[in-house]
Amino acid sequence: MVLTDEGWRQLWRAVAERLAVERAAGRGHLLTEDVVRYQTVLAFGDLGVAPGRLVAEYLSPHLRGGKIDLIVDAPSGAAIEFKFPRDSPTGTSADTMTLGELLKDVIRIPRLAAEAAWIVQVLNPRLARYLRDACTRLTLAWPFTGEQAILTGEVLAGLPLTAARALGRYTLPGTVRLECRAVHVVDDALALYAHHVTTEPAPMTPMPRDHVPPVVAPAVPPHRR
Repeated sequence: MVLTDEGWRQLWRAVAERLAVERAAGRGHLLTEDVVRYQTVLAFGDLGVAPGRLVAEYLSPHLRGGKIDLIVDAPSGAAIEFKFPRDSPTGTSADTMTLGELLKDVIRIPRLAAEAAWIVQVLNPRLARYLRDACTRLTLAWPFTGEQAILTGEVLAGLPLTAARALGRYTLPGTVRLECRAVHVVDDALALYAHHVTTEPAPMTPMPRDHVPPVVAPAVPPHRR
């Protein structure tokens, strides 16, 4: 076991706190997926996971040349994919392509048959609302805290063309469950969503249509270096 359930909760809370420190220091415009991954590596270290157990850009034979952003105890420990989509500075964002890229992670990561599989997304409130609304139209409730969604071939068949193209050559390996285990507010412009992915069938939890991610300052103190 890489971490206990409580250990994973501590990890994602710590990563959000670390990102809050970066933004409070005026480095928010420099944040990328690589920074989120590196802060996750540091948070793993605080929980006693040695650096030698982690591999970045893990090349998996199950992904036809594709890579996983971070894996612990390869090849079958914990696999983690990160997404940090941002709005275009021109004011026009290809949201349907972003939706496809997020779903592609959900499709890819179960192929590793890892002990634990996580999709970690750092989203602004506008994009989080878009995912909620777009997925409702697809009869897929994009999960927020404590909720889950079931991804099936029927759902993928209803994707907009741009989103479907973003999936590339990947196809759904059966029914996939996406469960939001944690949401942590970074600041009023960002929140971190940690989704646990399994291939176990389970009933879909309905999501209230008026549910929106929190956009208030974090209640926890920033991480101290």
